[in-house]
Parts: sequence; structure tokens; C-alpha cells
Amino acid sequence: MKPVFSGSLGPEMLSGPRPADSERHDDVMLELTEQIAALDRIYTERGRWSRVYATLSPRGHLHRDRHCRTLRPTTILAWLVGLADVSSEEVIALAGWRACGACFPTADMERRRSLPSGVDAFADYMDTHGRR
Repeated sequence: MKPVFSGSLGPEMLSGPRPADSERHDDVMLELTEQIAALDRIYTERGRWSRVYATLSPRGHLHRDRHCRTLRPTTILAWLVGLADVSSEEVIALAGWRACGACFPTADMERRRSLPSGVDAFADYMDTHGRR
């Protein structure tokens, strides 16, 4: 039986020659990974304040953690530093239905699904980067 691949990581993406600029991209990814690790060390040393991340998709949600069980490995996240150390209740009040139910659980999920959202991280990202 042949393995089933979904998304963009099919067998054709995992074999064959690498693009000419892939080593430069590897260097950039390594540098960014090192920068994230350095910032994570500061975060740990200073007592781990609350963080909020947004998925960058048109129906994106806000998450408390980069490792939420509802995220896929290919999910692109934006770190919302303006919401650092904000309580879960404040995130829900701001994000409404866009607050992840796994990261920000409440007793009344049905009511929360009807709450309007004051956050559209995807639109903000696209506007900021001139992609609309």
C-alpha cells in the first residue's frame, strides 16, 4: 500500500534537486531558530508571562501556546506581543469566536461561538505587508 500524502509535502517535494537558493534559506531558518531560542530563554528566565499567538489564515484563531493540540505543523503563527500577559477572559472578550476553545476553554462554548471578534490578525498581517 502506498502512503497517502496531503498538503504540500508529497513525495515529489521530498526528493530531487534542491533549489539554487535553498542553502541561503537554510541559513535564514537557522538564524531565526536561534533568535527564537534566545527569546524563549529570556521568557523562561523571567517567569513565563502569558503569550497569545494568532494563526495567519482568513478564519484564524488566537492561541495561548505554539504547541496547541489543534494546530498543525504547517500552521503559520503571528506572535501578538501587544497581548502579552493578558488574561484568558480578556482574550475571549476581545477575540470572541476566534479564541481557541482548547487554549481558552469556557463553560459556555455555544454562547462564545456567537460572540463577535475584534481581531483579524490575518487581515492586519496582509495590510501591514501590502499583500491585499
